This record gives sequence, C-alpha cells and structure tokens, in this order.
Amino acid sequence: MPDSPAPEPPRPDRRGLVSSLILLLLAAALVNGVLRRAQHQPRPGVGQPPAASPAAAPAEPLRNLFLNGSPLAMGRTYGSTCKTAILASWAAAEQAWERAGCGPTERATAVAALQRQLPQTTVDLLAGLAAGSGLEPAQVLALQAWPELQLRQTSCAFAAAPPATRDQELLTGTAFQAPPLGSDSPEPLLLTVREEGMTAYCGLTWPGLVAPLAGLNQQGLTVALLAADDPAAAPAGVPAVILARRLLQEAGDLKAATALLGQRSSPAAVSFVLGQAHPQPAALVWEQRGQRHAERPLERGVVVVTNHLRAVREKPLEGTGAGVCRRYDLLRSWLLDHAGGLSRLSQPLQQAGCLGESNTWQIQLEPGVQRLEVGRSVAGQATPSMSYVWQPAAGAPRAATGTTP
Repeated sequence: MPDSPAPEPPRPDRRGLVSSLILLLLAAALVNGVLRRAQHQPRPGVGQPPAASPAAAPAEPLRNLFLNGSPLAMGRTYGSTCKTAILASWAAAEQAWERAGCGPTERATAVAALQRQLPQTTVDLLAGLAAGSGLEPAQVLALQAWPELQLRQTSCAFAAAPPATRDQELLTGTAFQAPPLGSDSPEPLLLTVREEGMTAYCGLTWPGLVAPLAGLNQQGLTVALLAADDPAAAPAGVPAVILARRLLQEAGDLKAATALLGQRSSPAAVSFVLGQAHPQPAALVWEQRGQRHAERPLERGVVVVTNHLRAVREKPLEGTGAGVCRRYDLLRSWLLDHAGGLSRLSQPLQQAGCLGESNTWQIQLEPGVQRLEVGRSVAGQATPSMSYVWQPAAGAPRAATGTTP
C-alpha cells in the first residue's frame, strides 16, 4: 500500500504577524520617547524653583479670625476662640526663651519693665487674651517675642513698585519657615482687627500674636517684620509685633510709619518691610538695632530683606547662617532680572527658590486692591495658594473664587 503523503505544516497567519510587528514597533517608540523625555527633564537644584507636584493638595482655607470692638473684648474673643493653638504657641515660645538663656525669673523681670512702656490699649488687649486663653498676662506678653525667638534664620521678604511691576502697583511678599509638620506647634491664621476708633488691619500671623507677621491696613500701608540673625541681640524691649500693630493702626503711609519707628529703639535686631499704595506706590526697608537704624530704598523698583541687617552693618555678622545671605542673593537677582513684568502671578519667592525644603508659609499682598494670597511649601513642593479679597467694612477677608497654581 503506497505511503500517505505527509501533512503540510500550518502556514503562518500573516495578519497576526503584521499585527504583532506593529505592536512591537509602537512599544519601542513609546519606551524611546519616555527615555528621551527623562534625559531632557531638568533637575531641580539649589536656587531653582521647586518642580510642581502632581499630587499637590488643594489649598485649604486658614482659620480666619475677625476681632471687633474694645481691646479687652477682642482679647477675650481671641483667647477663647484660639485657646488650644495659643497654648501650643506658648509652649514652643517658652522653650525658645529657655534656649535664649532667659528662665522664668529673668523673663518676669523683663516683662515687668516692658509693661510700663506699653499703651493702655495694648495692655488691655493682652489682658483679655490672657483671660480667654488661660495664660498669665506676663506669658502672653512674652509670647509676642515669637519672631525674635523663632524666626531668626528662616525668613525673607521683598517689595516691588513701579517701574518693576507690570500694573504699576505695589506688590510685597514674605516667607517664613514654620515648625515641621507633625509637631505640636499650630498653624498660622489670618487675623483681622477693627478696634474702636483705630485703623483696621489684617494679615498672616501666629496664634497669640497681636499683629500680623506680614499684613496691611485699610489705608493701603503694608508691614512685614523679620528678626535678624544676630547672636548678640536679645529678644528684649518692645517686641517687633507690637510695633507692627502700632504701625498698622496709626500710619497710612511711609512718612508716618518711619516717624513712629524713629521714636523707638530696640535691643533686638529687626527689619520692617514697609510699603504704601497711596498716594503713589512706594516701599523701603527699615533696619534697627538698639539706637541705630537705617533705611534701604528701592533699587530699580525692588527691595529685599532676609535675616541679615545690611544697612546697619556693612557685612554679615559672624555666625550668620549661609542660607540667610544665599536667600538674599537669589531673591534680589531674580527680582532684578524680571523687573518691569512683576505681578502676583510671578510668585517671586517660589521662583527664586527661597521656600526651602521644610514647612514654609508665604503671603503676597496687593494693597491697591486689598488682596492677600497665602501659600505653603512642604518638602520643597508648593501647594496651590489661596487668594483672599479684603473689604474692611465687611470684616474678615473673603476667599476669592479659585486658587493660584
């Protein structure tokens, strides 16, 4: 019987081969594109703006506290409303006083002498704050030295006015490093104060402080305070935040503000960034240490300050952190490079790389339109900032629609 022919091997499906080949080519192209983008992706470094975080959390409104009425009544409301946060602020401040070499006895002596220098309205406000929070009046007064104790190496600020700003308005910004996330220290708050017979003011501050670390008043004056990294300066005398309160309540322009500051000396080393929206936008930095003070004017429409007295002293103090001078150089260079086109969308503090790698808060002020913009940077990543518009007659600032990336 003849042998049967061998069966033919199965023929390959050409359509399947073509489809497989196309998929392989597409996969190779995709991988190659990813690798090329990775190779050309800029790496953030020192002084460069932090990369946008894809998982940036949406901005959350801050505690927004409005105080209205007599100093004593406002103090009680402040103390009772923010009692937990104020007690936490005092716990951190008390430890800072101890590190500065001032125990309870030394602190009580300094506070007793200071109380005699304060106007009665401030004494009443502090008394109400103590009654509402459960602290002693002397503790509340000692808490006002928070900037001089806690913010001596972690702050920077700027002011920009025509011709540096695009819209010919005044723009100021301040950044300060808060305690690490997860610590017992509270977060800052927006504080608005409308005392009977006085100019209203608002801004960003720490729980228990009677004035903003950076804020503005209803007449268009802006004030930001920074403590200098001066090892020889003690947190003594009238705290800078109490001076800031007086400026915001009694001054409407730079002339009035500098006149008030010239009446006071401060054993601590402090700087004030002062700005006015009216009658024409202008700004300056006031530096003070003891009996000495100096003014630094705008340079091509901008001025910068960090925790270093540059006018009162010609060179950095021995022991001044390198980061303090580095932030100054970065921010000044960035602002001058972009002078003429600066606006609130420029985000100078972020773009200049001044926000650091920790828990940093920043606030930008536009007094011409009474706008406040508060942002936060965590681990070098900036979250979207929240904008607020302040209508003094209406009370506290209101969150504007949307956020700024």
